[in-house]
Amino acid sequence: MAPPRRRNKTSTKDPYADLSVEERKTAGTEAKNRGIEAYSAGDHATAVKEFTTAIAYEPTNHIYYSNRSAAYLSSGKAAPAMADANKCIEIDAKWGKGYARLGAAYYFIKSYEKAVQAYSKGLSVDKGNKQLLAGLTQAQAALQVLQEEASGVEMDDATRKMKRLAIEEKINKSRAEREEQAKRAERGFSEVIGIDLGTTYSCVGVWKDGQVEIIANSEGNRTTPSWVAFNETERLIGDAAKLQAASNATNTVFDAKRIIGRAFSDPIVKKDAAHFPFKIVEGEGDKPLIQVSFKGEDKRFSPEEISSMV
Repeated sequence: MAPPRRRNKTSTKDPYADLSVEERKTAGTEAKNRGIEAYSAGDHATAVKEFTTAIAYEPTNHIYYSNRSAAYLSSGKAAPAMADANKCIEIDAKWGKGYARLGAAYYFIKSYEKAVQAYSKGLSVDKGNKQLLAGLTQAQAALQVLQEEASGVEMDDATRKMKRLAIEEKINKSRAEREEQAKRAERGFSEVIGIDLGTTYSCVGVWKDGQVEIIANSEGNRTTPSWVAFNETERLIGDAAKLQAASNATNTVFDAKRIIGRAFSDPIVKKDAAHFPFKIVEGEGDKPLIQVSFKGEDKRFSPEEISSMV
C-alpha cells in the first residue's frame, strides 16, 4: 500500500502570539515609522517590507494597509496597492484615506471612471477631504479628456496635459463657487443684493452663481437716473422724472447725494442750493431738507429719503 501523499500547508500560526497587545502595538508602530522613513527616502521596497512587518504585528490596523498601498503604488505595483486599499476600507469604511488610495491605484492604471467612483465614495463618508477632492478633480479631468479622444479628437501629450489642467481649473472654480453658495445658504441667504446709489445714476446688482448680474428696471435699463419728481397726482422716479423736469423744475430733485451727511450751513450746500431749481431749507439740527409740492401740499424730505426712493 502506497504511503499517503504529503500536503504542503501554508502556516497560519501567528508568530507574535506570545506578545502582549501593548508589545505588539509598540513593535508595529516602530516598523511603521521605519517604513515611513524609507518611503520618504524613496526606498519603496524597504518601505513595503517594514509596513508588512507592521501588519504582522497588528493585522487589523487599517493605517498600515494604507501606508503599504502607497508604497506599492510608488514602486509601480498597482494590483497589490489596490488590494491593500480595499483591505483598508474593509477594516474601516469611514476612513477617507482608504478611498484615496483606491482612487490613486485606479488612476495609475488609467481606469479613470473607477477612480472617480472611489474618490466620490470617499467624499460621501469624509466630506471636504482635500486629498479626495484633489484626486477626484484629476480623475474627472482625465476621464473627460479620454472621452474626447474616444470621440475622435486627436491630442499629443502636451495638448492632453494642457487640456487636463484647463478642465481641472474649471472644476475647481465651480466647486469653490458651490462651496461659497452653500456657506451663504447656511448663513440664511443664497444670494447677495447690492445697491449703488450714485449721484447721477443708480443700479441694483445681485451676486448669484459666482457672478454679479445687474437687474434691469421697469423700463428695461440697467441703470436708473437718480432723479425723483413730485406733482399733483404721483411721484416719479428715474427716466420718468427726468423727462418732465423742464415743465416741473421746482419739484424735480436730482444730485441729492451731494448734500448727504452735510450741514445746512456747509458752504458746499449753500453753493449747490443756489444752483438747484428745487428748494433746500434748514431743518432741525442744521440738517438740510429738500422742499417740494406734492399733491397740493408742501413736503420736506431729507436727501437720504430722496435716495431711498430711487
